[in-house]
Amino acid sequence: MFSRIPLLPKMLLLTLLVGALIWVPLDLFHTQRLAELMRAQQMAQLEFSAQEDRVYFDHFLRTYHQAARFFGAENRLSDYLDQIEANGSWQTDAVITPQQVDLPPPWLPRTSVLRIFPLPRFVLLLDSDEQVREIYASGETPPPHQLLHPQAILMQLSHSGVLMSNVGGIPYLLSSEAIVADDGRLRARLILATPLDSEFLRNAQKPGVEDHLTLLIRDDRVVASSRPDLIPEGETVATFKHHYMILGKSFFDYGVADLFVQFATVMSTSEVEALTRELRHEERRLRAFTAAGLLTAFLLIIIWVTRSVRRVTQQITSFSRQTLGVDPQELSGDELKILALQFTALRSEIEASRAALTEAVEERTRSELEAAQQAQMVALLRNVTDALGVGVLRLGPQPQPLNGVMERLFACCPTLFSLAEDEESAEREVIDANGRLRVFDLHRPLEEFLLVLEITEARETRQRLALALQAIEHTTEGVFVTEADGTAILVNPTLARLIGIDEEGTRQRRLPLLPLLTDDPQLRAEVEQGLAQTGSWEGDLTLHTDTGNHRLWLRLGQVQEQTSDTLHYVGVVSDITERHLATERLARYAEELQQANEEVKSFASILSHDLRSPLVNVKGFVGELRHAVTTLQPLLDGTQAEPLTPEQQQLVKETFSADIPEALDFIDASVRKMDRLIQAILTLSRLGRRELKPEPLPLGPLVEEQIESLRFQLERRQATITVGELPVVLADRTAMEQIFGNLIGNAVNYLVPERPGRITIRADEGVNEVQIHISDNGRGIDSADFPKVFAIFRRAGPQDVPGEGMGLAFVQTLVRRHGGRIWFQSALGVGSTFSIALPRQPLTSLPSHRRHAA
Repeated sequence: MFSRIPLLPKMLLLTLLVGALIWVPLDLFHTQRLAELMRAQQMAQLEFSAQEDRVYFDHFLRTYHQAARFFGAENRLSDYLDQIEANGSWQTDAVITPQQVDLPPPWLPRTSVLRIFPLPRFVLLLDSDEQVREIYASGETPPPHQLLHPQAILMQLSHSGVLMSNVGGIPYLLSSEAIVADDGRLRARLILATPLDSEFLRNAQKPGVEDHLTLLIRDDRVVASSRPDLIPEGETVATFKHHYMILGKSFFDYGVADLFVQFATVMSTSEVEALTRELRHEERRLRAFTAAGLLTAFLLIIIWVTRSVRRVTQQITSFSRQTLGVDPQELSGDELKILALQFTALRSEIEASRAALTEAVEERTRSELEAAQQAQMVALLRNVTDALGVGVLRLGPQPQPLNGVMERLFACCPTLFSLAEDEESAEREVIDANGRLRVFDLHRPLEEFLLVLEITEARETRQRLALALQAIEHTTEGVFVTEADGTAILVNPTLARLIGIDEEGTRQRRLPLLPLLTDDPQLRAEVEQGLAQTGSWEGDLTLHTDTGNHRLWLRLGQVQEQTSDTLHYVGVVSDITERHLATERLARYAEELQQANEEVKSFASILSHDLRSPLVNVKGFVGELRHAVTTLQPLLDGTQAEPLTPEQQQLVKETFSADIPEALDFIDASVRKMDRLIQAILTLSRLGRRELKPEPLPLGPLVEEQIESLRFQLERRQATITVGELPVVLADRTAMEQIFGNLIGNAVNYLVPERPGRITIRADEGVNEVQIHISDNGRGIDSADFPKVFAIFRRAGPQDVPGEGMGLAFVQTLVRRHGGRIWFQSALGVGSTFSIALPRQPLTSLPSHRRHAA
C-alpha cells in the first residue's frame, strides 16, 4: 500500500515528521541553554556587585574604627576630662545616672569634622571606673540597658578595633578607645555603638546602587536590609530565595565577632526571566522562518530527483526492449521502487548472458593455463631455491642440477652429493681447491630429488656461540640479555646468585629484569631515556636483597639482530659494594678529619679566650692588692711620728674592709671559674678516650628513666612529654644515658613559664640509620646564636639557667663516637627540635682517639 504512493508526497511527509522530531528536543535544549547563560551572566554581575559591596562595607567598618580612635585622640575630649577632674563633677555616687543629650557634646569633635566619619547611633563616655557618665544619641531611641552597663569582655574585644556582638537581643557594632594619661593611668573610655539595622546598612552601602540590595542575615532571617520596602527586616530567606539570587559571605573580615552574621548581596531574577522569555520567543520565530526556507529548498530538490529517477527508469525499459528483447511490466507508484524492479530484471538477464560467455571462455583457456602454470612453477622453484642458497638435484643414472646453486656445487665435486638407499639426510665434509673445509647438509624429501645446503658458516657460528656461552657461564661478572621490553631471555649464574633468582625459572617465567635490579622508578626512567637516545647506558644502582644492600655497576647496550629489526639489550653487572663502602669510609674519614681540624681550631680559640679571662681578672685584682699594700705600708710601718688623721684612718678602714676583701673575692671567683673550665675540658677528654661497649639497647625504657629523673621539674613547669615508639639500637648504654639526659634536660630547662610546656620524642627508622627527634615549645634559639650551640663554654640566649655551656658539646662528642650525627632546628619564641642519627651498625672498628677526633 505504501509503495504505491509516489515519491514526492512520501518525501514531504517524512521531512515533516523528521523536522518535528528534531524541532522539539532542539527547542528544549535552546530554551534551557539560554536560561543557563542568562543566569550565569546575572550571577557574574552579582559576584562583581557582591565583591564591590563587601569592599565598601569593610571600608565603612574600618572608617567606623578610625572614628573611635580620632574621637579618643581629640584635644576637646582631653580638655573636657581636665575640666571634669578639676571641678570634681564625676564624684562617685551610690547610684550613677548617665546624662543623655541629642546634640553633640563639647567632648566630641566639631560638626565639620563629624561629617568625615560615619556618625554612630550612640557615643558613650565612661569614667576611669568604666561607669557610663554621658551619652550622645543621634536619634530618639534610648540605648539598651546592657549598653549602659557594658561588660569588661565587651570593652576588651572592641578596644582598638570593631566588634559585632549581641546587645539586648539586637546585633550591635561596637568600637571602644581608652583615654590614657601620660603616666599610663586610665582617665576615661569612649564607646561608639550602632545597631545593625536597615538604616545602618543603607549608610554602609555604596551610593547610587539600584540593581541589587544588601542584607545582613542571621539564622536564615533578615536582620537588616538596604531596601526594607522589598525585603523587610525579620523576613526568612526561604520566603524570597526563589525570586532572588543570593551571594553571601560570613562576617567578619575586619574586627572581631562573637555571633554569626552573614553579609549577603541579592539580585532579583524577574527581569532576567522576562528577558529570557522574550529572547526564546524571538529565537523560535527565526527558526520557523529558517525551517520554512529549508523545506522549500528540499521540496525543489525532491522534484528534481524524482524527475531524474523517472528518466532513468524509462531508459532502462527502452534498453531491455531493444537490446535484450525483454518486455518489462509497466508499473506505477513509487519511482524508486519501479527503478529497483526494472534494474533487478535487467541484472538477471545480464548475469545469465555473462555466465554462458564465461563458461565458453574458461573451457578454451584451461588447457593453455595448465601448460603456462607448469612452466611458471618450475621457474619459481628455481628462483626460490637460488635465493635460499639451496641446491636442487634430480637423482638418476645421470644426476641433473635443477638450479644455479646446484650447478656451481655440482661443478666443484659431483661425486659428493649422493645418499645411500636407507638414508634420508646426511652431512658431508670436503676440502675445496683453496684448502678450506666446507660442510654440506643433504636431504631427500622425495625419491628422485635431493636438496643440498652449505652449513659451513652455521657450524662455525654454533661453535663460537657455544664458547661464548661457556665463557658467560663461568665469568665473575653478571651477564644478561633482555628483549626490547626488558624481559630476560638470558641470565648467567653469577647474576642469578647476586639477585637471588633461579636462572631457568627466570627464562621460563619471562620476568622483567630491570625492576629486579632496582626499585627506583626515576632511575629506570633515566636508563630507558639513555637507551632511547644513545643505545647504551652506564651507571651505578643499589640492589636490596635479603642478604643486605649491594652497590652494582651496570653497563647496558643495545643489539639488533642481523636478519631482522628485533632489538635486544645486553647488560654486564659488576658488584662494587666493597669498593663503594671503602670509598664512602674514606670520604667520611676525610670529612671527619676536616671537621675535627675545624673543631680543634675553634677549641683552641675558645680556650685561649675563656682561660685567659680569669687570668686577666686575677692579674688585675693582684694589682689592686699591690696598690692597697703600697698605700697602707707608709701608714702601718711605724715610720710616721704623728698619729693617723681621721682621713687616713678612714682610708685604712675602707682598704681592709672593702678593697682587699673585694679583690680577694674576685680572685677566688676567677680561680674557681678556671677550675670549672679545666674540669669540663677533662670530662670532654675522658669522653673521647672512654671505650664504648655497643649492645642491643631499647631506647624506650632508657628514655623513660631519664624522664622519671626529671619528674619534679616537669610538674613544677606543668609540662608534658609525649614519647612515640622508639627502636632498639646498637650503642653504649652510658653514652646514650648522657645524650638523652642532656637533650631532655635542656628541653625542660628552657621551657617558657607563660605557656604549658610540651615535649615530643619520636623516631624515624631508615635503611642505614635511625633518627630520634626531641621537640619542645620552649623559648627557642635566635638564628644569630646558631654557631654557639655546640661550641664549648658558649651558651645562647639569656644566661638564666645554671651550667658551663658543655652539655651539647658532650652530646656531640658521644654521638660522633657512635658514627652518628646531630643537628637542630629552632625559631625564637616558638621552640626547638634536636635530632640525632645513629647508624644501624656502630663504628666499632675505629680506635678511641680517632673517634674523639671526629
